[in-house]
Amino acid sequence: MVYYILYVILFSYFFNTIVTFDKILSKILSYCYVKRNDMYTHIGYTSWISGGFMSGFMSGIIDRVKGDMHYLFKKGTDLTEGEKKRKLRAWSTVIGIVLVIVQLVFTVLTLLKLYKLDILPLKYAIILDIILVIIAIYNFASQFTKTHIIGKILAVLLSGVLLYTFLFTSKVDETLNKISNVKTTTDIVDVVVLKNDKASSIKDAIGYTFGYNSTANSDDNKDAIKRINYDNTAAIKTKEYQVWLNMFDALNSGTDIQAVIINDDSLQMLYEENEDLKDSIKIIGTIKLTRKIELSASDKKVNEEPFIIYISGNDEEGEIKTIGRSDVNVLCVVNPVSRQILLITTPRDAYVYMENLNEGMKGMDKLTHAGMWGIDYSMATLNRLYECNIDYSVKVNFTGCVAVVDALGGVTINSDVDFENGWEAAPETYHFVVGENECNGEQTLAFCRERKAFLDGDYQRGRNQLSALTAVIKKLTSPAILTKYSSILDSVGNMILTSMPTSDITALVKGQLADTREWNVQKFSVGAEPDSLPSLWLGHNASMSKLYTGDVEMAKKLIDKIENGDVFNVDEYYEAEVKNIPNYNSFYKLSGISSNSSSNNSSNTTKTTSAVKETQPATTRRSVKTTAATEEEIATTKATEPATVKPTAATEATAAPTQKTTEATAATTTAAAAEAPKAEAGNISDIERTAP
Repeated sequence: MVYYILYVILFSYFFNTIVTFDKILSKILSYCYVKRNDMYTHIGYTSWISGGFMSGFMSGIIDRVKGDMHYLFKKGTDLTEGEKKRKLRAWSTVIGIVLVIVQLVFTVLTLLKLYKLDILPLKYAIILDIILVIIAIYNFASQFTKTHIIGKILAVLLSGVLLYTFLFTSKVDETLNKISNVKTTTDIVDVVVLKNDKASSIKDAIGYTFGYNSTANSDDNKDAIKRINYDNTAAIKTKEYQVWLNMFDALNSGTDIQAVIINDDSLQMLYEENEDLKDSIKIIGTIKLTRKIELSASDKKVNEEPFIIYISGNDEEGEIKTIGRSDVNVLCVVNPVSRQILLITTPRDAYVYMENLNEGMKGMDKLTHAGMWGIDYSMATLNRLYECNIDYSVKVNFTGCVAVVDALGGVTINSDVDFENGWEAAPETYHFVVGENECNGEQTLAFCRERKAFLDGDYQRGRNQLSALTAVIKKLTSPAILTKYSSILDSVGNMILTSMPTSDITALVKGQLADTREWNVQKFSVGAEPDSLPSLWLGHNASMSKLYTGDVEMAKKLIDKIENGDVFNVDEYYEAEVKNIPNYNSFYKLSGISSNSSSNNSSNTTKTTSAVKETQPATTRRSVKTTAATEEEIATTKATEPATVKPTAATEATAAPTQKTTEATAATTTAAAAEAPKAEAGNISDIERTAP
């Protein structure tokens, strides 16, 4: 800023002729010389240089410019040839000074925006300042010499560059504020009736009795009821239920209720669990609820301290919402000092403990359902599971995935399986080979969504998602991405939400510019086995994934090592440590929760083992499908006991196997004998678990 004040002073002195330019330079040179050497005897020498040579030189130029200015507005017909040249020279000087002033304005605006973003490392900021100051001084001084044309050209070119930089940094600032400074959350509440009901709008159903679930999204339901009453000047009749099944049974009978009020995300969840439900009901109205939310401040020094980001993805399209199921659950553990990144994926249906004391609910359910309360509850559930502290969250939907990858110019995904996606993953069929696959946005989405091509379905899908995420991170941290930031920013505005403050995002960019060392990205998948278990949200049994105790414990160890700054290979560490974890193949869950399909008699479990199509000769992949027992409906009531923070016991696995992938190699553990099972390290990418 001192530089710009100096510019203003120089222009002021020049135009008002208060003092001559050479006296200003004399004062500056004298001041700098005294401060540097602390020798006042040299002031006279400095003044002699500036007051002698500079005084004569600059005084001559200024006198000439003053003379030229007298002819600036005189008519050409009244001037001699010499006077016409002086008039032309005067206009050239004025135009040059105006161009330099424009350049200075853009310089100030751009630097202020850059300083606000705080995106440049100090050394780069200093270099940039020096370059801009030198160019500005040259362009200004050149207007009084024969090189004035060069100064004008430089001023125009630099003004163009600075204008583009200002607009670009403004876009960066706007986008960061849009994705990180989220101060409101929007929920959609639906009003549904039976398919053959005559009502086609909420107004038509005002005389109905409306049912709602008092243990799920209770705030949404109550606010929706208030909105309906207000909009229709009415007082609708309502009836509370605690179990979804009971409420929709009542809707079907039509005796107690004739309409249902339900959060749209909850309705989509029920559609997934019951395919017939969508054909039996219709939505006659929607209510949009927007609320303010408070963002918690972060005290993390993201370039000095390790931190954890929770990456949540769902299968929605369009503008992203803060509440909804989480189909992708990845912990990104980052150590900026050791340049280590660990990606840990947890199955969406992982059977875990969750709680929402505001709703009066706590118990076991699939991980994806925690997101129905909001992303903070998903984070709390994973914090409890892995005994860690997640610092930030990033939420992206399908549209955001496609937009980001396309803005990056595509990514190179390293696949460990050979497969083709089905129509549910993408309308077009793509063939993915073992090894590198060049993918655009749609192909990347198909790669991440496909699960029916694998015998272990969602577990392989989770590993594929890690591979795709690794490819995106590598592309984002490459120098080539600098040319694509504008298109990336255009694409992510409404498709990504994050709790990371703008200051931390810019600090990360600043750190990446200052330290260009390559990041070491590794990955780890937590394995599980499918089963039919009671659902807190649904009130009856549903398909769940029982996590392996050893995988959960291994994930905790890996998180600790990354946070402690250890530089290591995940595969090698797994290979050495897997045999030291007791009961690796047991299931991670709370005591007292029993499976419907597992018991002491292993004959209750049906196993099917088959090879997954693949070309890697060194890797043996095996997958198992387990037939779950008949679902048994149970009612979910409000919790009265204190919350259990961590699972305290695990039962032994009765049927086995799923596969587990890290990035490059794999380890296989098998039971050596029914009486004395042993975990034996082998190929880490795939672990075949055989129950005793």
